[in-house]
Amino acid sequence: GVSYLKVDGPDQYERVSGTSLGGGTFWGLGRLLTGCKTFDELLELSTHGDNSAVDMLVGDIYGGLDYEKIGLE
Repeated sequence: GVSYLKVDGPDQYERVSGTSLGGGTFWGLGRLLTGCKTFDELLELSTHGDNSAVDMLVGDIYGGLDYEKIGLE
C-alpha cells in the first residue's frame, strides 16, 4: 500500500491516511496484462511507456482556464 504523511518538520510527521493500492497491485495487474515473469521485467517495460496518453492532467480537469485565477500555476 501507500501511506500519506503530514510532515511538519524533520522530526514531526504523522500518517494521516493510506490506500491498499501500491506495488502489489502494480505487479498483479502488470503481470496479467503483459505476461512479464518478474517485477524487474515489468519495471523495465514501464520505462518505455507514454503515461501522457492515459494520465489525467490539470488541463483535462479544468480545461483552458486561467490557472492563476484558481490558485494553480
